[in-house]
Amino acid sequence: MKYKKLIEDLKIDSFEYLDIGSGYDFLITSTTSSVGINNFTVDKAIANKFNLKLIDPAIEQNQKIENLKKYFKSVSTFKDAVYDGNKKIFNILKATHGSSFLEPHMENIINWRGYDNRFEIVNKKEIQTVKFSDFIKINKIECIDYLRLMVQGQGFDILKDLDENNFRKINLISMTVEFIQIYRNQGIFSDIIKLLSINGFKIVNFEKNTTGRISNPKKRKINKLIWSDILFIKDFTKHNDKKEEDIYKMAILLSSLNFEEEAIFLLRENKIDKKIINFFIKIHKSKRGIIEKLNLILKKIKNNIFS
Repeated sequence: MKYKKLIEDLKIDSFEYLDIGSGYDFLITSTTSSVGINNFTVDKAIANKFNLKLIDPAIEQNQKIENLKKYFKSVSTFKDAVYDGNKKIFNILKATHGSSFLEPHMENIINWRGYDNRFEIVNKKEIQTVKFSDFIKINKIECIDYLRLMVQGQGFDILKDLDENNFRKINLISMTVEFIQIYRNQGIFSDIIKLLSINGFKIVNFEKNTTGRISNPKKRKINKLIWSDILFIKDFTKHNDKKEEDIYKMAILLSSLNFEEEAIFLLRENKIDKKIINFFIKIHKSKRGIIEKLNLILKKIKNNIFS
């Protein structure tokens, strides 16, 4: 409820969410106060402001889609394979969620994870793909507030197709980025950072993920960064044509994703009205106070258990 009046006051009509690669495997989370798809969660009171576009050849009009429609303003599905615009061989793996147009780099996988039969190719299928830029043009997309890529090593290839004008349409990007090639010839962290930095994006959040030896019964952790879920945001200070509405929307999204400090910093560095900044500071203090109270309760419970 905390953002509903602000959205009304600022006359924000909608938020645009675009998801490439979820297929039939996406997760819906719902609590008394929030609803989400995969790692994206928003307050139920404002979910009806979000238009969802879900893109994957495997996506179906099923009960999951119908459930999403109960909460969000609109839910559209597209059975497109976003890649380079050519006919490509799609490698279907034993673990289907790891399937990709790129072949697994088994030497790297064995070296850092141990032998993992989930990466075995069990079938191949030829699929006509579409460039991301063409998908944007065909569907007349003018704004993507939140872009989520779950594309198994293909993120760099999908994004490098975009020109400056298309990058301007995107505000937040959430994607898994690898530090070594899990798939052959994939773009890795250094490639993606360079591409997004040139096009005016910076990192909001970086989740450190190491790996365990699959062949080791104890799944021993190895101190090697294999991949990370990274959230990028447009650096509005580098865009002369920035829109205040986009900055408001990004502050609301960041705060919804528990990045309240980032939301406040975003507003300050773009010299937004102090009344709006104070609104977010108040929310942050309120949320921080609740967390501190919960931690205190947990501490008391722990002390009672072990005393």
